[in-house]
This record gives sequence, C-alpha cells and structure tokens, in this order.
Amino acid sequence: MGTTPGPWIIEGQTDPFAYITASGMVVARCGSRDEGSPGEHASNAHLIASAPDLYAACEAFEKSWRDSGGVGGDVRELIAAALTKARGGSKP
Repeated sequence: MGTTPGPWIIEGQTDPFAYITASGMVVARCGSRDEGSPGEHASNAHLIASAPDLYAACEAFEKSWRDSGGVGGDVRELIAAALTKARGGSKP
C-alpha cells in the first residue's frame, strides 16, 4: 500500500487547525475557519492520526482470523490501542 509510514502524530495545533505529521512531513490538516467546533477538529485529527495504527490492527486481525480462525490476545491489544489513539487517548 502506498501510504506515508506511521506513526502519524498531531503537531502544530493552532486554532482552528491541527496538523498531522509523519517524520516531519505534513500528512493532513484538520480544521475550518467556517465550520465545525474546535472539539470536532481535534477529534478528527485524532482519528486521522490513528489511521496507520487502525490499518495495522485490521491487517493483524485478518491474518489471525485467516491463520487460526480466531483472534489472539495480541491482536485484541493492537485493536484496543488503535481505538484508544483514535479516541484521543480516552477509553469508552
């Protein structure tokens, strides 16, 4: 897959924008002067920054399921960590 390798991190949060970077390169910018709230922009930034982790967790799930017909604890931990990052570090 031709994507920028992770980790992606949130840097340079300036109202109303947040920048998602990888190895110092901007991958995405979230925010709008006209629409949405700062909280919404921050949530979007967390979700985008977690994309490589979520993708890796899905790949691990697929492999585990294909190889053993089930999901091991290590895969559940990957998924939980990726979802926590997507939620901005908070658990449900």
